[in-house]
Amino acid sequence: MEPRCRRVQLSRSLSYLSCLEASAFNNSTYFRPALYISIYTYIFRMGEITESEQLVLVKFKENLSDLDLVNNNFLSDIQLIRWLRARDLDVKRAEHMLRNTLAWREKNDIKNCLNQTIPESVRAEFPVETVGYDREGNLLVYIPFGKMDMKKGLREVGKEGSNNMRNYYLETIFGAILNKNPKNKMQRASLIVDFKGLTYMQFASLEVFEYLMTSIQIFEQHYPELLSTGFAINTPSVWNMLWTMLKPMLHQKTQDKVVITGSDPQVITEVLEKYISKDQFPEKYGGYVKLQYPEPVTINKDDNQNDQPTLPPPSKSFFKSIIGNFKS
Repeated sequence: MEPRCRRVQLSRSLSYLSCLEASAFNNSTYFRPALYISIYTYIFRMGEITESEQLVLVKFKENLSDLDLVNNNFLSDIQLIRWLRARDLDVKRAEHMLRNTLAWREKNDIKNCLNQTIPESVRAEFPVETVGYDREGNLLVYIPFGKMDMKKGLREVGKEGSNNMRNYYLETIFGAILNKNPKNKMQRASLIVDFKGLTYMQFASLEVFEYLMTSIQIFEQHYPELLSTGFAINTPSVWNMLWTMLKPMLHQKTQDKVVITGSDPQVITEVLEKYISKDQFPEKYGGYVKLQYPEPVTINKDDNQNDQPTLPPPSKSFFKSIIGNFKS
């Protein structure tokens, strides 16, 4: 099958599966991702550089001849493919995206962000950690998002500190992938994001909302093709609201990589085991990995009863207006 035909078939299949998943989720049932397996098998194989990509890569490297493409792992062939794929092999758009990222990295001194020390109190509120690798060799990262007190954490470190913390975690993940990357296959990261305990109060403030939006923008614009699969597990009723807020900021390719499992423990284990060996994911989901950092204590509603949200009750018009302003 020709590459173009494959892309069309893949796009149609993912669109169809997205409709099935949305329908199942709206009916509060779990959409088993068995149909995803053949599609994701194709996506995983795309870690390798194809013949057509090799041809486009030659032109891309000619346009980047002013950069050091030999002694910089960030600009190796397999890394350059990330930018081409993110822009559908459009050389000009990929070059624009890459040069914007290089300027952003220079402006924010990203190369030195790993030299900073994250305070233990902040790390306790944001215990992001790597736990292993999925079946395709992609780095596996665990994030207990539902138990994070983002208001408290962001206020404790301030705006600059929160930006540094985000960059630190992103570079830690990207650096681990960069160091492991074989020359002929692109490695990514799979995320297990647990939303258990999530409430509207946890993200209903402008500072948290802006932080989430900015983080997504940075992830999409400066870390292309980094995500392999995102597992959204233990999704509560408020998940629909959060997903409505964040989804418009995500590229369709990124949205298609999100697998929503629901909250049934047996189902969560079954889903994870399709993509990850049990000796690589946490014990709490039926795996064998012991977490390095203790999870944050679930936020006590009584402790925050006087902490009123600074965002109004959710509505489609409100989300559209604030997201529109953010994207502009």
